[in-house]
Amino acid sequence: MALNPDAWIASTNLGIELMKSPARTSQEDLRAKGLFESATESVLGREQAWSNLGQWHLVHGDAERAAERFRASLAADPTHRRAHGGLAQALIARTSALGSTRAALDTIHAARTEIGNDARLAQLEAWVLATRPDPRTGDRQRAREIITKLVAQRPGDAGLLDTTAAAAAARGDFPAAVRHAEDALRRALPAVQPQLRGRLDLYRAGRPFVSEGR
Repeated sequence: MALNPDAWIASTNLGIELMKSPARTSQEDLRAKGLFESATESVLGREQAWSNLGQWHLVHGDAERAAERFRASLAADPTHRRAHGGLAQALIARTSALGSTRAALDTIHAARTEIGNDARLAQLEAWVLATRPDPRTGDRQRAREIITKLVAQRPGDAGLLDTTAAAAAARGDFPAAVRHAEDALRRALPAVQPQLRGRLDLYRAGRPFVSEGR
């Protein structure tokens, strides 16, 4: 790579092409990873190679390693927008895996310190506050404040409406919860409709949705 500074371009492009194929084999998957890793050794394009490697780990469900690679990309180029977005995605995935717990809230606050304000982090915080099994004083009101601001910016977003419904149910306002949940269900993609329908059934029965603490 040092003898041919342009080799990183070929490695990166080939790795990307391999990852684009929906029919790629496990061997091709590993080859793409190896190509991205070799490209990180180049002086040129290192930030892109680290970012691609971060995306590889995200695709394979390893948010922790993905975050490390995106941080390496940003260390090489703090202005790399794709790495910024990838780091946010990795931190959100890691936080989501914690469920509606105190640890999740702590991780959200740490992520906000690292990447700044992000609407996805804000929505996740509202969801955790609204659905945690061990609510604390002020959690429900804080969830309502966060989600109200987000919905004002994106009123037709099914995910935000789902969170709005959960926050309303947590406060005991089941008519509002049902209304927002029905709206979310109408706008949601088919893949998530069964989950939304299950929560809607809870609200119609006068019960809030409570996440399992993990």
